[in-house]
Amino acid sequence: MDRRFVNHIPQKFIPMKLDILFKMVFGSSKVILGDFLSAVVGSKVEVEEIINNELAKENLAEKKSILDVLASLEGGSKANIEVQLSSHNMFSERSLYYWSKLYGRQIPEGFDYSHLRKVICINIVDFNLQTNKDITHYHTEFNIRREDGKLFSDHLSLHFLELPKLTESKEPVNRLELWLKFLNAESEEELKMISDKDSLLSDAYLERIKAFADEAKMHEIDARQKELMDSITSINYAKQEGRKEGRKEGKQEGKQEGRIEVVKEMYAGGMSIETIAKVLKQSEAEIRKYVNM
Repeated sequence: MDRRFVNHIPQKFIPMKLDILFKMVFGSSKVILGDFLSAVVGSKVEVEEIINNELAKENLAEKKSILDVLASLEGGSKANIEVQLSSHNMFSERSLYYWSKLYGRQIPEGFDYSHLRKVICINIVDFNLQTNKDITHYHTEFNIRREDGKLFSDHLSLHFLELPKLTESKEPVNRLELWLKFLNAESEEELKMISDKDSLLSDAYLERIKAFADEAKMHEIDARQKELMDSITSINYAKQEGRKEGRKEGKQEGKQEGRIEVVKEMYAGGMSIETIAKVLKQSEAEIRKYVNM
């Protein structure tokens, strides 16, 4: 490791699966990103460009879609990698929404469907998916197929990497598992030990340390950690308030009124519609209705 950066490692461990840190590391190098993508899809992937990856907010009441890492691949395909630490009941729909936004905006105005290319969406999740309760393996792919199994189109490819399903074995069985253990490390010592197994992982580890040495990037990391902590606080607050209102009224109507007030307070405090829906495990349409009451 470059000794210039060693002293910048924070005393409190910051995991690689923190989305903003993941973006800083994997969005810094086409080689690192390409190797990870190749491990996920099972074939060689060449990254042509890492793209500015923010989708515009359509209006003040709509969600803002920020994609962790978005890349243009050889042949025109796109790949989007998102890290999601907390679960909610609309996650499958959310994944399809992000895929559709990327797929649909490929066609410039006045052009035809021949400009459409494959979009690969990779979701790295720190929870077990409801749709995968019957599956023990950490990697699943979804696409569009006919009833007899024949592929309808390869343009949709959704990958889910469930970190809690990683095995406890010390030695990764393949390259994808090596990368995922790197992301799932729980201490600086464990992370360094894993990165020492491979030159590209060592490069990724160095990019991590470089981010810590950059004052502006550390400010972003600190701000993101604070945001996540505020979200946890809001979750606990919402649960407590919901229980209070339910006990006070003793009726379903009372619970509903309490929920509406909680939603309004959360929204007034700066939380997005999407985040509130995730926290309260309700649809975004319901949350939007409460906000407008």
